[in-house]
Amino acid sequence: METLDKFDIAILSELQADARLTNAELAQRVGLSAAPCWRRVRALEEAGFIKGYRAEIDRHKIGLGVLAFVRLDADRNNALGGDDTGRIAGVTVRLVQGADCTSGTTLQTTTTGADGSYRFDNVVAGAAYLLCETQPAAYGNGNANGTAGSNSISIPVLAAGGSANNLFGELAASLAGTVYQDNGTGVAAQADNGVKDAGEVGIANVPITVTGTDLLGNPVSRSTTTDASGNWRIDGLLAADASGYTVAEGTIPPASGSFIDGRETAGTAGGNATAVNDRISTVALAAGQQATGYLFGELGIAPISGTVYIDLNQNAALDPAPTDGRIPGVTLNLVRGTDCSATPVATSASSRRLGTPVSGS
Repeated sequence: METLDKFDIAILSELQADARLTNAELAQRVGLSAAPCWRRVRALEEAGFIKGYRAEIDRHKIGLGVLAFVRLDADRNNALGGDDTGRIAGVTVRLVQGADCTSGTTLQTTTTGADGSYRFDNVVAGAAYLLCETQPAAYGNGNANGTAGSNSISIPVLAAGGSANNLFGELAASLAGTVYQDNGTGVAAQADNGVKDAGEVGIANVPITVTGTDLLGNPVSRSTTTDASGNWRIDGLLAADASGYTVAEGTIPPASGSFIDGRETAGTAGGNATAVNDRISTVALAAGQQATGYLFGELGIAPISGTVYIDLNQNAALDPAPTDGRIPGVTLNLVRGTDCSATPVATSASSRRLGTPVSGS
C-alpha cells in the first residue's frame, strides 16, 4: 500500500477518534460493507499506517498531578526543539508552596529519571505551586518553560487534569577555533604572531580532538574536522574537571598543502599553548560556556635562493661567468627579524663554483 484513498483516510479518522469501534460499526460509518472494511484495516496495519491501539488515561485520576522534563537545550533557544534530544537524569526538583523557592514550603522532592522526566503524585488541585529545580552541576543555567536563567516554574492554579510539559532546559558548553596559515598578509610583523589576522587563510579537513574528564568524572573524547574556512567547533560538552580539557590538532592532510608548525593560541577559557606542539592543555571550560579563539597556526613554506660571487668589475651586479666568478662553500644563515646575530632557523652553503676560476696576484 503506497497511497491512501478516501476510504482509508476515513477509516483512520474514525479509529483515531474511537479505536474500540467494532468492524460493523466502522464499516457503517465509512460507507463500506463489513468484509472490505476489515481487509482495509488489516492492510493499513500491515503497511504501518496503524501502529497500535491505545487507551487515553486520565492522568489526574491515576495520581499523575504534575509531569515534566529536565533536558538539554542544545540550540539555546529557550524552547524544546528538534535538536534538544538530551535528557538529564538525577536532577533534584521540589514541589513548593509559597512566594519563592527559598522561603516557600517544600511539599515533595523528587529526582529526574534516565529520560529526564519527573512527576509529583497526589497533588491537590485548585492551589498554586512552584516547581523548583536544583541547578545540575556541569551544565549552564538555561531556562524554565522558556524563561531564560530561571530554575523555577509557577503553576498559578493546578487544574483538575494536572499540569504537564513543565520543562527545565539546561545548557552544555562548547569549544571552537581555527586552523590557519599564519604567514601574514604582506606585513612581516603578522607572520607567525599567533593571531589570525584579516586575510590569513584557514586550512580545511584538519582533525581536532578534545579529551579530558568532565566535572562529573566522565571521560571525554570528542573529535571533529575543520571546515572549508579552517574553523572547527565541538558542542555538547560539560564543564571540565580541575585538570581541564586538552585540545589537539591532528595531521594536516597532504591535499591541504605543506606547512611547518607555527604557534598555538589559547582562547576564552584559557589554557597552556606552549608546553607541547599542536596541543592546548588545561582548558578550564566552565558550565555552559561557549569558548572560542583556540587557534592552531601553521606556516606555509617557500624557497629562498641566491648566489655568492666575486664582483670583479665592481658593478654591484652578477655578471655571467666567467666575468664574475662564483664562490662555493660559503655558510649562509637564515634568521627571523632584522638582526643577523639572531639564532638561525636554517643553515645552508653555497654550491660548487660555476664558470672559469678566477686567478690574480
